[in-house]
Amino acid sequence: MKNRWIYPKVEKKLNIKEIPEVVQAILSNRGYTTKEEMEEFLNCDINSLLDTSLMKNADKGADLIISAIKNNEGITIVGDYDCDGVCSTAFGMITLKKLGADVNYYVNDRFIDGYGINKNGVDCILKQFPNTSLILTCDNGIAANEAIDYAKEKGLTVVITDHHEPGEKITGGGCCN
Repeated sequence: MKNRWIYPKVEKKLNIKEIPEVVQAILSNRGYTTKEEMEEFLNCDINSLLDTSLMKNADKGADLIISAIKNNEGITIVGDYDCDGVCSTAFGMITLKKLGADVNYYVNDRFIDGYGINKNGVDCILKQFPNTSLILTCDNGIAANEAIDYAKEKGLTVVITDHHEPGEKITGGGCCN
């Protein structure tokens, strides 16, 4: 049996020659309803991105990471195990290595620890990467107050990067459930 992608059908087809029908269907189902909106999404450039300084404490987090790199302190990225967590962890590893960071990563076992950073993960990081002084979360951490406090008690600095809302109940696969 041959595998194939199944995608929701779209009520209103735009029939844009330059954009494959399956892409039009996906974009339409995500709220892009005109040719112009779809083209803008597909052909965006770096100038269309939001200013990162608008995010709360983004400059402070960047300064902490820069300081850790300059002082040759160990950085461990704690990523989630879902698609956006793994991709952001990989991107972070590549970027920080290019910047000369002493960087490692840790992704917890979803069946043992569930979602995101936790106390057990902090202990594993300190055991596996004892030179860690800074933890950088990717796709998790916003709701992990207990684990963050625990990491701070252990003398670690924590920078959280997470697209979830602080009060959002997150189980299993982050935003994908």
